[in-house]
Amino acid sequence: MERINQWLSLLANVGVVFGLVFLAYELKQNRDASVLDAVQANREQRISLYTSIRDSEFLPPIEHKLRNGTILDDIEKIRWNAHLAAVWATAYSEWVQKDLELISDYSNVEMGVRSTLALPGSVEWWGMYADQIYPAAFIQFVDERMPK
Repeated sequence: MERINQWLSLLANVGVVFGLVFLAYELKQNRDASVLDAVQANREQRISLYTSIRDSEFLPPIEHKLRNGTILDDIEKIRWNAHLAAVWATAYSEWVQKDLELISDYSNVEMGVRSTLALPGSVEWWGMYADQIYPAAFIQFVDERMPK
């Protein structure tokens, strides 16, 4: 009887080990699916942003004016500020995914933040709104990349 109990105990332990291995495998599969979803969402977000800029009848002329030092009218200022808000939201989304280790090397957050900072008026927008919208860790990340 004692021998049977030892075998049953051994079988139960082996079953637990197999169960843990299977659980680890399932968790990895879920993680991989989450990474794929995050990468795809990031790409779709970027494609949508760039397509909207390309197709906008307002943004290219506004950016052209800004790069040439031409003063914007009030409506153009509103549109440009909304555009900057969208670009910063995209950079933040990418940073969150990187911070959560969902996109690792599938995205270049550095490049995204630096190119956002290079947009006319972006540094000023950041200075006015960042602390009202974004968490301290993202603010620190951006501030460390701020042009000097």
